[in-house]
Amino acid sequence: MQVRPARAADFLDLAALDRGAWRETPHGEYIPDGEHAWRLWCEHAIVLCAEDEGRVVGGAVAFACRDGCWCVHKVFVDPAARGRGVGGRLLQAVLDALDARGAAAFLTVDPHNERALRLYERHGFADKRLVRGFYREAEDRYVLTRPPHGAPPEAPVHVVRRAVRAPEGRCLWDGPAWAAAEPVAVNRFHAQSPSTHPKTLAKLLYEEDALHVLYRVEDRCVRAAATRFQERVCEDACVEIFLAPRPAQGYFNFEMNCLGTLLAAFQQTKGDERVRHDLPADLGGTVRVVSTLSGPLAEEEPGSVTWLVECRIPFAVLEAYVGPVRPVAASAWRANLYKCADKSTKPHYAAWAPIEGKLSFHRPECFGTLVFAP
Repeated sequence: MQVRPARAADFLDLAALDRGAWRETPHGEYIPDGEHAWRLWCEHAIVLCAEDEGRVVGGAVAFACRDGCWCVHKVFVDPAARGRGVGGRLLQAVLDALDARGAAAFLTVDPHNERALRLYERHGFADKRLVRGFYREAEDRYVLTRPPHGAPPEAPVHVVRRAVRAPEGRCLWDGPAWAAAEPVAVNRFHAQSPSTHPKTLAKLLYEEDALHVLYRVEDRCVRAAATRFQERVCEDACVEIFLAPRPAQGYFNFEMNCLGTLLAAFQQTKGDERVRHDLPADLGGTVRVVSTLSGPLAEEEPGSVTWLVECRIPFAVLEAYVGPVRPVAASAWRANLYKCADKSTKPHYAAWAPIEGKLSFHRPECFGTLVFAP
């Protein structure tokens, strides 16, 4: 069973499930949302499907309101699929999408539905107020609200396009695959970068099974000593991408020096501690990295050096830690992109989404948002 973004073609299946679930409510004599509503929601709202062996067995929908808050309108499951945690997975997937947007959410629930109340409270809907006659006379509802758990209001958003053709894996910045990708500027320098500000741009594309990232850096004083997987590449001329497809579960850091040497890990927060899980060599080996420089460069290269690094991250690597993330079309992830050179004679620390105060790239609360275009 997988939870995925709904496609336009799913609207009839979702409407049929919705009608079936509506008949079980105390107000089943009223007409539920029709096919026309589901057709529009599938294109303009957050709509998720639970799919089991090719059959839609559950659905969820959330849409934005005028005040910027999002209404989690419905979560429903086919009676034959209940008792398997499908509803909880749908709800969590909706909330992950809202967290990536930094959006507050609300929903309504029958005051007598204690099971639903417990589920929503476990997912952070802590504020509860009773509204008499919310829909019709004698049809009361609790209105539950959940504060934003996602990106701060100033965090940037970038749309990741689907690759029209597979990237070549040769760092071709203006090549056929990459030419249409909009660059991202990694140019928010931390205060501890007083003298050197390399120009760093990144492009992102995705395919059905992988995310592609291409960096271009106009650098100075380049060194690169790390040549083996999981060595401390951040001490070299280095670029990094941190990804949180499911922010509540943790995030990944993929770090590459200018030679293409990779360090990769999955990070979880437990209490006040950060727990790091290094990717094993067999899994890390599926992440393909190529670069335009060769080395090692034990001594700094004098003057200006322009270098590129291209990285292909299979979604299967992420799924080994957080469960299904595909298909990614129409979904939103938290993320940040970085440039650093810890042991350069001119150290610097740049980010796409700004980090202020404490110097650390491991600040998921500062991440921006990647939205994957359909």
